[in-house]
Amino acid sequence: MNPPPLPPFELCKELYNTQHAYIGTIFAFLQPEDFLQRLRLVYNQELDLTQRDGRLYLCQVLLVLAFGQMYSINRWTSPDGPPGFDYFKAALDFLPDIHERSSLRFIEVLACVTYYMQTLGRQDAASTYIGVAMRMALFMGLHQDVAGDDMDVEENRQRREVWWSLYSLDRILSIKSGNLITIRDEDITTPFPKVDPRNPNVPWYMLVMLQYTELSRILGKIGLELCRRRPKSTTTLLASVQDIMNSLSSWARSVPERLRIDPNSTGGDFDGAAVSVYLLFYSCVAMNTRPILLYLVQQRIDVKTSIITIMEKARKLNLIATSGYLDGEYAFSATLLLIMANTSLPNSPSTDLSVNQGLGILASMAERGNSNVTARR
Repeated sequence: MNPPPLPPFELCKELYNTQHAYIGTIFAFLQPEDFLQRLRLVYNQELDLTQRDGRLYLCQVLLVLAFGQMYSINRWTSPDGPPGFDYFKAALDFLPDIHERSSLRFIEVLACVTYYMQTLGRQDAASTYIGVAMRMALFMGLHQDVAGDDMDVEENRQRREVWWSLYSLDRILSIKSGNLITIRDEDITTPFPKVDPRNPNVPWYMLVMLQYTELSRILGKIGLELCRRRPKSTTTLLASVQDIMNSLSSWARSVPERLRIDPNSTGGDFDGAAVSVYLLFYSCVAMNTRPILLYLVQQRIDVKTSIITIMEKARKLNLIATSGYLDGEYAFSATLLLIMANTSLPNSPSTDLSVNQGLGILASMAERGNSNVTARR
């Protein structure tokens, strides 16, 4: 089997940069220098596609092109799938069997397949692939601290980045789909990468990934303590909500200045990675207060209004991914809550405005080909 024709080399680099701006900073699965190396191998036909590593490298390139097209094209209507679907199908054709030996590259590829499957609305398939990726990671001991072992410093860094990226993806998809998380925090000894957020030399992707991972950790706590079916007394429930809210407040106070967003600001520009981080933050706040909606309904309205405000500004800056899974999820849940609040509480001009903006965002995504949003309208 031969790989599909690829775009010109420079266009491939542009597609990488596009997807990296949206998801490459929150999930550190493939850095620019690694992608260029593998892209050259593909173009020079130097990959042995009879071997596992050769197929994995090709899969990574094809998946990058699939995501790059997805985040580049803001209007797409096709019964076959979102932009980049042909590259995604080709990547699946070259995906090694899951019983083959585990590796960091294999985990990275499975994680990317997971996220694309979720975008397609295939939650069952996404759950399967993330489960396999997590099992491979656990088998390789990525969740354990091996700093004292005889391991190369660069390899140890890569192991940690892959682990925490996979951890975030597992937490987000598990909570959003109502599935159990794969591993509890107390079973993890792999430390967070240590960086000084005030240091301007810290790589941007590292800064974003750390903030996103910390929010994913809080999201997992919300799932375990508030969303499971075991009944809790009102006192215990309120204590859990308060504890998680304290964690979220602490996170908000410690956000590095160059990543900070003020949803009420009337000027300035937004960075796509910062938008992703803050949308997850406000989603965590909203989910945390959901169990006591009657007590904190106004706070939830303020949170959902902030989500819509950020997304509306991001939409005007063309930072909303038309086919993106999380973008549609955030817009739908926020708009739905605001509509519910409007039916039970006195209307306010700000809430009405946010409802209309949310519906406008959803309508725009649906008209431009987001099948998941279309199905929910």
